[in-house]
Amino acid sequence: MNAIQIALSAQSFINEAKAYNLDLNYSLESLEKVEDYLRKTMPKPAMPIAKSLFADDMQIKTIGFGAYIGEIVRRKASHAKWNYEEGNSPWEIALIQPNGNTGFPINKAFKRVNNGEEDNTHHFARVFLTKIFDKDLELTEGFFTDVDSRLAKYGDSPITYYSNNITENGGIINHVNQSRGSWLFSYGQETEDDFDLLFLDEVKELHPDISDLLEESERSRIEKEADGSYRKQEAYKGMFFDSNSQASFQGNMKPNYIQWIKMNIGKVMRITIYPIISCWLMLNIHWSLGLIFIGTLLYNLWYWSGVKGKFGGGDVNVGKVLSLSPDTVAVATDMTKMIGSYPLLKIIKTKIPKEDREVGKYIPTVATYNDNPHDYPFWSEFHPVPVSHGIKNMEQRNYLMSKFTDDDLKQLNEFIEKAGSTEVKSYKINEVESGWKDYSHVDINKGVSMEGPIGE
Repeated sequence: MNAIQIALSAQSFINEAKAYNLDLNYSLESLEKVEDYLRKTMPKPAMPIAKSLFADDMQIKTIGFGAYIGEIVRRKASHAKWNYEEGNSPWEIALIQPNGNTGFPINKAFKRVNNGEEDNTHHFARVFLTKIFDKDLELTEGFFTDVDSRLAKYGDSPITYYSNNITENGGIINHVNQSRGSWLFSYGQETEDDFDLLFLDEVKELHPDISDLLEESERSRIEKEADGSYRKQEAYKGMFFDSNSQASFQGNMKPNYIQWIKMNIGKVMRITIYPIISCWLMLNIHWSLGLIFIGTLLYNLWYWSGVKGKFGGGDVNVGKVLSLSPDTVAVATDMTKMIGSYPLLKIIKTKIPKEDREVGKYIPTVATYNDNPHDYPFWSEFHPVPVSHGIKNMEQRNYLMSKFTDDDLKQLNEFIEKAGSTEVKSYKINEVESGWKDYSHVDINKGVSMEGPIGE
């Protein structure tokens, strides 16, 4: 984590707060707004009311809140920077000045959420700006790193974030996403660890050829084509994707429902016969059974809306055919919710069309994700299906496959090898090195029924 990542967390908090009628603008006065909101929506420490800002992902929101407090202080103080050492928890991240003046705004946010009004954040920020941080301090040579200097130069420009698709030739934009006011750029070098965060103004300087495509819109993506041109693609807006979620490689596909029925005939026949039977029962036995009929109709609507949502807004990942009869496919993903890395391999039992019936063949898949009930920084469930279940057009399927690099295929094979089994289930990958190390007690195969935090 570096200074720009922390500032991005603050920006994300601002964007999240807008959905709750909290208009934040990096002013001291805005912290009074947050304090007033917390008094109304969190009357007891660490117990937010339902459907309030901190009700979901409270730990992540608290980190963002602390980053926002710190950004207010950093922007108003003279020559202050974020100080973060590898291995530190978010609560240990400090703001410092060259003379050693130090503050811990993320830790203060944590205390405010867990202790209540006694840890008032507006008072904290005001004290640091008026009594602790030196407004007339001179900059010490070498105090700012390159990242700090960029943050100081472009601080008012929206911060960008990377997508999960890495280009082989490093430094070339592959996917450009905009979500909730922030553009997201893939600016990889060789590995995911080399991804960099950029500012919107910085990207315009680096890539003037796409500057005219970077206007503000609710959600959109720019893709670089093989011929070097760029195209803008409006992102899918679906009933199953809340304002906080957007796939890194969004499908933006319109499913062929005849193809879906063909590939999922058993499931479709079952859900279709339910309303027929319940309608017969309502007409021939008792009108009250009409409630069952209505329920089955609503279930059918939910099911078909889900199919539309999966292909329109789902995340596209590369899969590999592992076996035939039964047909199994392995799909790799990262279950992260933007903090940490939670690599996963899922082996699914599915139906593979004749054109893809070859063990070892790579195929595109599309998936939706479900949230977990325990404020964990990763999704609980991952539901991939082959794109061929809803798309007959081979040109479209080949186009999706062309977006995956040799590194993507190599990673998938590494995940398969590390899983060490072909049993149909989900496998945590790199449990010792990745974020999974802190959640060894969680059985990812239990989905939304997974265990809660230790000691809960």
